[in-house]
Amino acid sequence: MNNPFGIPDDLMTAAIVAAMKERSAQQQKNSKPENPFNVDTVAMAKKSAKTTKQLYDAYVEVGFTQEQAFELVKGILTAKKN
Repeated sequence: MNNPFGIPDDLMTAAIVAAMKERSAQQQKNSKPENPFNVDTVAMAKKSAKTTKQLYDAYVEVGFTQEQAFELVKGILTAKKN
């Protein structure tokens, strides 16, 4: 017995390993994913939505129906870039 608590080494080792696993699991649970682009995603989403609405309104203003304007904007947003 090399531990200060007087319990068998196998039991002490098992307790330490269990405590380390529990701490690791809690750290992973509590960690917030890092934003890889280091930008304010809420502000970016608001700007994107505002720009999309302006595009939609411009199509309606020049004479497209609401349905046509929606489809045009949807086409722009979902177009694949080569």
